[in-house]
Amino acid sequence: MSRSCGLMCDRCPASARCGRTPNFCLRGRCGDCADPLLRMDVRQAVIDHLGGLDLAWRRPVRHPQPADLPDHLPVLVQAYADAVDVPWVALHGGRVFGAAGRGITPKHRLPLGDAYRLGTHTKIALELYVEDRVLEGLWSSRRTIISELRALGFDLILAPNFSVWRDHSRFEQLVQQRRAFAFYHELVDYLDTCKLCGIRSSGPGHPNPPGGGPSMRVNRLRGAGGETSVELVDDNGHPTEVVAGFLRSLGARGCSPNTVLAYAYDLGHFWRFLAVHDNRWDEFSPSKSMSLLEYLRGLACRGPAQRLGVALVSRDGGPMNMHLSPATVNRILATVSSFYEYLRVDGQFEGHNPILVRPDPALARVPERHIPFIGAASRQRPVSRVVRVKVVQRLPRPLDEEQIAALLGSMRRERDRCMVLLMLDGGLRPGEVLNLQLEDVSYARRRVVVRHRTDHPKGARTKSRIERVVDLHEPRTLASVSRYVMNERPAEGDSKLLFLLGGRGGRRLEAMSYQSFSRLFRRHCTGLGINEPWVTLHCLRHTHATRMWEGGMRELTLQKRLGHSSPESTRLYTRVPDATVVAEYRQALGMNDQ
Repeated sequence: MSRSCGLMCDRCPASARCGRTPNFCLRGRCGDCADPLLRMDVRQAVIDHLGGLDLAWRRPVRHPQPADLPDHLPVLVQAYADAVDVPWVALHGGRVFGAAGRGITPKHRLPLGDAYRLGTHTKIALELYVEDRVLEGLWSSRRTIISELRALGFDLILAPNFSVWRDHSRFEQLVQQRRAFAFYHELVDYLDTCKLCGIRSSGPGHPNPPGGGPSMRVNRLRGAGGETSVELVDDNGHPTEVVAGFLRSLGARGCSPNTVLAYAYDLGHFWRFLAVHDNRWDEFSPSKSMSLLEYLRGLACRGPAQRLGVALVSRDGGPMNMHLSPATVNRILATVSSFYEYLRVDGQFEGHNPILVRPDPALARVPERHIPFIGAASRQRPVSRVVRVKVVQRLPRPLDEEQIAALLGSMRRERDRCMVLLMLDGGLRPGEVLNLQLEDVSYARRRVVVRHRTDHPKGARTKSRIERVVDLHEPRTLASVSRYVMNERPAEGDSKLLFLLGGRGGRRLEAMSYQSFSRLFRRHCTGLGINEPWVTLHCLRHTHATRMWEGGMRELTLQKRLGHSSPESTRLYTRVPDATVVAEYRQALGMNDQ
């Protein structure tokens, strides 16, 4: 008799002992075998898809032989207040990939050495002794995840073992063994291919150079007094002295740490370009600036990126890579230009700036451009860089009323609702909200004072150095602040900050970080199905500015309210149709009487 599972029990000499019931069958009968995984032909196809019963890979693989491994790897689950300066640390895979294991969490897309405050020479391992649900997510998304692991710069990855339970069938045990075998070999296979292509690891927690060349990396150093410094180092860990001087000058000028860090990463791209073309920094000339532009346009992003429009991507035999955006390329070119201006002032470089600029009469003729108070007598002349990429000038995308109502309605904590309302009704930046102190709120005069502060415990900073007063005449905002302070804000601490972490955990009374605020906002938006890439914390500020402009606020007044140092930043919102444009449009159509 041929059973539905494909076995011929009449031909089996052991059929009397098993009672004609195979040990993989969970039903004991064949009349209604509805589960396809109980059929022998289906199980055979699954095993064949995973590579068969023999534990042999389809092509030769060079197995890594790590050296100098310690007997014990300390596992980090969070960043500590003091820098961790040990030879090795390990990160738990459940933290790196989240509870579902579907992808790398936002925190771990940052340089790991910075996110966990690790020492310069600390090596990082990834251990994947995680829950089964994380492993299932890793398996289903392994192609994408494996391609992203290279950018994280781990020094060691401990491949996972998929769980094999005693009460599972032999088939399920074989599947788990094959999955662990395949995951390890796919991981080694991909990383070995990257090594053969000349892509090398750039050290602990620093992204690999996607365009080849030396693996220049950026180190953030923390001094004894808590101050931070940034340096650009080569493969051997030696800092680049000429870049170090430039970065120190940025700090002396009062630039924010994020600005200094961005300049360091931009100069890392430039140094790799010089190495690829076998040039030194003092040999770079205007004739080579176009080669730099072509090099930057061919670079791939270090990690996944979301774009609002069409983006250039390439595969090159590997995973899909998105190229640097035009705005990023222009920023790198501007960084290189500033770098050579510093060298000229410091007497280390003679001649003209290699990134040439030229007068731009067309900009002077644009009526909407900012004109100095003394007009043509001013020494300011519109200029533009010769080598640059054209950038799309996009309109701001505000949230609509339904999205705002749903967002506010989804927030159970008064603290969260209060922070969102300050951005939505006051136009504050996220860093300005986090730096507010109790004394900055004036309930009687219905206003808050935004002051320039750089001493936030979690590093949140107010972007603008222009202190301003923001009136809040919409009753809901200050009413929400009052309810939070009276009923929800922890009262036992001595912190002057307005917004603190509550609850009963060990982080009670701590200040809220920018990353926590961003994750909070993203979590609410995801729960509401608002998943567009432009929906970020800053879109709340866009929404406020757009509503003020459409309501009739003048451009200069809007600039003061938003704290913009340049009217060019405010002019972004003047491209939104206002009442005058709509009235003239209706007049042109002859619809005024309707």
